[in-house]
Parts: sequence; C-alpha cells; structure tokens
Amino acid sequence: SLELQTGTLEGTLGSAGGEGELLFYRWQRGALQCLAPLVPVVGGRFRCARVPAGRGALVRMDPGRPFEEQTPVVLRELLVEAGKTLLIEL
Repeated sequence: SLELQTGTLEGTLGSAGGEGELLFYRWQRGALQCLAPLVPVVGGRFRCARVPAGRGALVRMDPGRPFEEQTPVVLRELLVEAGKTLLIEL
C-alpha cells in the first residue's frame, strides 16, 4: 500500500501556457513518478486540487515528440506543502 500526502497547486501560466504547450507538475521519488497536466482556463488560470506534497517542478514538453522520447524542460522548481495551496505565476 502507498500513502501520499498532497497539496494544491494553482496559479496563472501567462506566456508559458501558449497555444499547444504541454505543461505539467512533475514529482518523482525513486521509481515513483507523478505528472499532473496543467490545463489553463480563461486568463491562463489553472488548479490541480491534489498533487503529491514535497519537491517537484513545473515542466514543459514538446508537443511534436512522442511522450516516451521527451526531455522535459524545467520551468520552475517548487515545494508543495502537505495540506496547503501553493500559488504560482509564470
């Protein structure tokens, strides 16, 4: 069994969330990895209600390459605290 503490991630993507961009919150511990897509709505706002707590990063992937061939570009490293909301602006 696996128990993960979670937090909330929300904010505005601004220019980083352009048309066709693939942006994710990435969290990894050993072989365990979580990729949460950032899906902006009007004004570039996004909200991920539950992401794994701890150190992670916002990453961009190339929409023109297959997923297994991706080398994510780190846009910003983050620290999500358990039970709290982290607000970010890109």
